[in-house]
Amino acid sequence: MSQASVVAELREEIDGISAAIKAQKQILRSLEEQQSQARRRLNSALDPIARLPTELQSEIFMLCAANVSQPIVDFDEPPLVFLRVCHLWNDIAISIPRLWTRLRIDSLPHKDPFAELCLTWITRAKHMPLSLSLHGPLHRSQNMKPLLDACVPHLHELSLEATLGTSQVEPHPQFDLLNRTAYNHTAGPRIISGLQNWFTSEHCIELLRNAPALAECHTEGIARYAIMYPLSPGSICPLTLPFLQTLRLGHSLHSEQRSTTFLLNFLTLPALQHLLLTTLDIASTDFVAFVTRSSPPLRTLEIITDGTEDVASFIAIPSIVDLSVVARYYAFGTVLEILANDQTFLPNLRHLSVCPKYSMPVPPYDLVIRLLGVRSLKSFKLILLEIVPVPDDDVLLALRAVAESNGIDIHVGPLDKNLI
Repeated sequence: MSQASVVAELREEIDGISAAIKAQKQILRSLEEQQSQARRRLNSALDPIARLPTELQSEIFMLCAANVSQPIVDFDEPPLVFLRVCHLWNDIAISIPRLWTRLRIDSLPHKDPFAELCLTWITRAKHMPLSLSLHGPLHRSQNMKPLLDACVPHLHELSLEATLGTSQVEPHPQFDLLNRTAYNHTAGPRIISGLQNWFTSEHCIELLRNAPALAECHTEGIARYAIMYPLSPGSICPLTLPFLQTLRLGHSLHSEQRSTTFLLNFLTLPALQHLLLTTLDIASTDFVAFVTRSSPPLRTLEIITDGTEDVASFIAIPSIVDLSVVARYYAFGTVLEILANDQTFLPNLRHLSVCPKYSMPVPPYDLVIRLLGVRSLKSFKLILLEIVPVPDDDVLLALRAVAESNGIDIHVGPLDKNLI
């Protein structure tokens, strides 16, 4: 036999053995897959949760995720923790778009895996409305733009909190980035919250300008720089938001060094129904001008202030149904007196809450009783600080009688204790 024939036979033998090995490997992979599937079926047979309908398991996942106020990228927290339990849970979790519609990002460093995970998270939401919460020093990240670009078509709620940057006067790169991406859309988010003191008034107005479909806006105090950097006439173009229904200018009682109400000088809000005002840093005539040009169907008004403003002039809006006044004693005392003496003032008022912001003398209970006797209220709250003397028995009896005869739900006392 020639050398060439021997070589040919050996090569043929090797090819045959290689083909046999390949076939055996394929058989082995098939057996391993069958084994894996059998184990899954065994686990399902032994696991009572796995025997539940997929729809019910999905609802359980949603209830677990609902307990997390702001889901973060953490494999030990919902919804990512579901992916680590078993293949079945992984498949179910990924198939639920609602599970991936909320995301809080505290930082987005220059790490592609983390950025890609955030993008994957948002992609799993498919076409569901998205809620994105941005925290921390995100202005240094180069990965923010593709993330926000992915959110743009379906961004429903945007929360900007903590310190997104260091500069409070010059236009900030993070602000420019948000303007170019998250708001470069015909609809934009329906809810914006968390606008804090790193925003200037110009920042805030421009952000709102690029969210024409905005329905809710919640601020926590915006930097006005009225002393060092006063606003020049015409520096901010007026803005109309035709769909805005809820506006919170300030954050509860923590508004001392923060300004927000002055933004109403630049806004026209024809659909506004719910308004919170703190630190009344505009004249009452300016507020009246805002109400006149907006003609809003305002139903709920909450005023929290410790200044010397004429609070009554800020609430003289006939459409108000629900009014809350947190102010110095004299301020809400004046409101009570006007309501008791003039029934044409706030004729549609049905719910009234008053609370002292600081210590006060004995509340004018006789005025309260007279007011409740002439007004068609459904509820009345007089929130008392612990240091305020409680009403005597005669006052309590009179208030109880008014409540029973007029069908008014009355609360007098601290928030957690009703003395009536």
